[in-house]
Amino acid sequence: MKKMFLVFILLLPLITSFYSATIASDIPSEDSEELRLQDMLMNMLTPYIENDLQNFYTPNIVENFSPAVAPWKIEVLETKRINGFRGFHLQITFEIEPTDGGH
Repeated sequence: MKKMFLVFILLLPLITSFYSATIASDIPSEDSEELRLQDMLMNMLTPYIENDLQNFYTPNIVENFSPAVAPWKIEVLETKRINGFRGFHLQITFEIEPTDGGH
């Protein structure tokens, strides 16, 4: 039992360092064509997203709350063509982190 516990304790730093390196590698560290296109899409859609956030939060939260979203706080989770190959009706699923805009 002591040997298994000792092995676990010795392997724990190795496992956690591998896990944190894997998480850190998901964050882009340099510019790419895909990243620029995603940023352009977010810039174009941000006004519509903010309008939807305003409509969602206004009845539920106090009236002086003004939700805001930064384009870099939007992550594209999934894109799907609605009307087949090369169709221009797209469904995009986002993960958004809204803020209250204040400090």
